[in-house]
Amino acid sequence: MKQKFYVNNFDMQKFGLVIQIVLKFLLIFLLFFVWIRFFVKSFINALLVSILCTIFVQILLKIISQKVNKSKEMKLKEKEECENMFLSLVTQKNEVDFFFNLASTRHDSIKKRKYIIIKHKTHNVVLYPYIKFCKLTKDDLTTILKNVKKENFKKIVICCGEVEKEVFAFSKNFDTEISILDKFETYSKIYKDYDFFPQITTSYKTDKKTTLKELLAYSFNKSRTKNYLFSAFILFLSSLFIRMNLYYSIITSLLIIFALISYINPFYKSQTKFEL
Repeated sequence: MKQKFYVNNFDMQKFGLVIQIVLKFLLIFLLFFVWIRFFVKSFINALLVSILCTIFVQILLKIISQKVNKSKEMKLKEKEECENMFLSLVTQKNEVDFFFNLASTRHDSIKKRKYIIIKHKTHNVVLYPYIKFCKLTKDDLTTILKNVKKENFKKIVICCGEVEKEVFAFSKNFDTEISILDKFETYSKIYKDYDFFPQITTSYKTDKKTTLKELLAYSFNKSRTKNYLFSAFILFLSSLFIRMNLYYSIITSLLIIFALISYINPFYKSQTKFEL
């Protein structure tokens, strides 16, 4: 009995996948047909051109989606890792230890205080971890420069969470070279470059998104696909008998686009209802 259940379940998955592909093809075809039918008088010619255009777009979308999804997944994953790494550093007893160990992987002559001093042959560099949730301000920058004033250095690199915009312009008033990196720049320019990353000991929980996203999620929920598609199908049937004017072509196109977004967009799927 169990074997039969698994086979049937697998067949249903394949059947569902075929339905998705066919429906997606149909939606794109309808979008093309509405406009081509508006300009082409012959129904057969409009049908053939619409099918060819749909096949071309399907292939193009497949290629683009594979590249975009791969790139997007990598960026989202890196952003999530960066946020969790910063949170882990904030909750550590001494975040300076991490940056000391990081610098030790590439530099031999280094010193640790409340900051890191990296000695080069011609100059010294101060690596200053300002690992706090609050944004780096002009006052903070002034305090940091006072703390390292006794050191003989040419450049200071400040790693922080976030920075107030005016700090960058303010930093140019000083003779020393100042580089200010937020948590994302620290991740990309230091952690990745040194191939040395903070251990994730604490992670953020998924927060509720903004009201705008809730509105989009409601409008383009997968359950609404049939409503958009039904409305577009009614207008499509009308085009089989009479040529649509511009207004109805635009409305039909919008309905089909909304149906496509609702159906294939993974970010607006139905949410599982929680019940206590």
